[in-house]
Amino acid sequence: MGERNWAILQNGIKNILEVKEEEIEGAVRSLFNLANLKSEPTGGLALGAAIAHRQLFQGKRIICIVSGGNVDTEVFFRIVEQN
Repeated sequence: MGERNWAILQNGIKNILEVKEEEIEGAVRSLFNLANLKSEPTGGLALGAAIAHRQLFQGKRIICIVSGGNVDTEVFFRIVEQN
């Protein structure tokens, strides 16, 4: 995140969660395998955060916005085919 963005956002942000690339890719795989959704990695970020930090959301109902299917086909299949 750039300095300008952070200067604007820091007053309105309560918490920031760090999500590893592997966790995001796992979310993209789950979206494809379980819901037949094609999502670009940033589109799977919210689900990746929810899975990686599930202890923060115990007993709460949450919504993950999944957006974006603008992902290179080779990149998408590389992610989906990983175990």
